[in-house]
Amino acid sequence: MTAASRPFDLVVFDFDGTLVDSHEGIIASMNAALVEAGAPERSADAIAPHIGRPLRDVIREVLPAGSPEATVELVRLAYRRLYFELAPGLTRLFPGVREGLVRLKAAGVRLAVASNKSRRGLEQMIDHVGLHGAFDAVVAADDVPFPKPHRVMLEHILAALPTPHERVAMVGDSLADIGLGRAVGVATVGVTWGAQDAAALAAEGATWVVDTVPELFDRLS
Repeated sequence: MTAASRPFDLVVFDFDGTLVDSHEGIIASMNAALVEAGAPERSADAIAPHIGRPLRDVIREVLPAGSPEATVELVRLAYRRLYFELAPGLTRLFPGVREGLVRLKAAGVRLAVASNKSRRGLEQMIDHVGLHGAFDAVVAADDVPFPKPHRVMLEHILAALPTPHERVAMVGDSLADIGLGRAVGVATVGVTWGAQDAAALAAEGATWVVDTVPELFDRLS
C-alpha cells in the first residue's frame, strides 16, 4: 500500500468495544460498585448500551430513577477503584486487531485513540493488552474539557497530528464515536461488535458500518 493508494493517513479508534473486548470487565466492575453503594445490580443488557459514555452518565442510567447525586458519586468512586481490581483479567483484544494495527502502521498510517475512559484506566488497559507504543496519539476523558461526542477530543488529536479531514477516519462502536467524527467532518466507521447495532450506527450517520474485524481493516487499507 502506498500513500497515494491508501484511503486514510490517520485513523482514530475508540478503545472499549472497538479494539478491546472489555464489556465483561466493565459490567462486573459497575455491578460491584452498585452493590458497594447499596444499589441493585443490573443486567449486562441494561449496562452494555451505555458503555463508552462518560462514567457519571452511565451511572445515572443504571441507578434507579431519582437516585441522588450523592449515590452517583459513591458508585463513581467505587467503580474507579474496583475497575483496576476486576477489569484487567476480563479484558482482551478482539481477534485480528493486533494484526490489523500492525498492517496499517506498516503502510504508514498514523494511529490514535480517543476514549471517554480516564487517562489512568486507558493507559493501564493499553499496556495490559500489549499495545504500548502502538499509537501516535492517545486522548482520554481527563485530557480535554468535554467528552465524546464533543468535537474537542478529535480536534486535540488533529492538533498533534495535522491531517486533512478527508484523510481521517474515526472508528467506534458507540453513537458518541460516530457523533464525534461527524462533528469534525471526517469519515466514520461504525463497528457492530460493541455497544450498538448496525441500525443504530447507520441512523447516527456512520459513513460505513462493518460487522467483522477483517472487514474493518480492509475498509481502512
